[in-house]
Amino acid sequence: FVGDEIMDEENRKFDLTSFFMKGIIVIIFILFVIWLLSITAFSDKTNNNDKLDNKEETKDIFKDNLKKMKDVGVKYFTSDKLPKDRDSNVILSLDDMYKQKLVNKITDKNGKECSKDNSYIMAYVAEDKYKLEVNLECDKKSDKVVVDLSKYESKKMYEYALIESGYWSEYSDWSEWTINYVSSSDSREVDMKSEMVDYSYYLDWIDLIATDNCSERVCYDETPTKVLVTGRKMVNYYRYRDRYYNSDNTTYKWSYSNDDRELIEQGYVSTGKTKET
Repeated sequence: FVGDEIMDEENRKFDLTSFFMKGIIVIIFILFVIWLLSITAFSDKTNNNDKLDNKEETKDIFKDNLKKMKDVGVKYFTSDKLPKDRDSNVILSLDDMYKQKLVNKITDKNGKECSKDNSYIMAYVAEDKYKLEVNLECDKKSDKVVVDLSKYESKKMYEYALIESGYWSEYSDWSEWTINYVSSSDSREVDMKSEMVDYSYYLDWIDLIATDNCSERVCYDETPTKVLVTGRKMVNYYRYRDRYYNSDNTTYKWSYSNDDRELIEQGYVSTGKTKET
């Protein structure tokens, strides 16, 4: 019986050891499964994030390309290129834009060129306003936007002028006296004075005789000599001062109307000048 007891004791020790070993194996297995699931979950999350990023990137590229076309349309469709009546439209294809060098090549995120024929800008009239339909098609993705051109139209302004009466400036200071004749005018005031002055000069004797009606120079037998002539005479002196007429006394105003009755009633007149705002 002692041997049986020893064997029972050893069997109990073996069962206990076996139990602990199995427990450790189970725990390791559970930890391995948890680790494996976490790796899978992280990988799925990363892939989902990459897909989301790619989707957002694709969306941004497409949105940017659509905006490029819209900007081209706003600049291209000036008043002379818009349809003349409400029942017509004008279409500018992406291919036309390339030919006119209005935009660089438009591609999707993969570098594939967008449709040159199905991508377009159409100008038309709706609700008494000019509008643009911008359509972009890249591979299997397409979208369009409608633009109200009235929000981008440049507005013309008209210049008006109020022409007021001009005015004269103050006179300048008087000039120095001069014996040279000076005439007066609206812009120049002239002052004159007369004075008796002495004069003297030398005259050849032969000339003096000539003034006494000697008809022939051969009547002089003597060699001409100088003679001093003196006397008094009246001399006029002039001085002047100027003033200037300021005619640029004009007030200018701009209006969005080419027939601004309010300004016209105030005396303003159109100058014919215009500007874009």
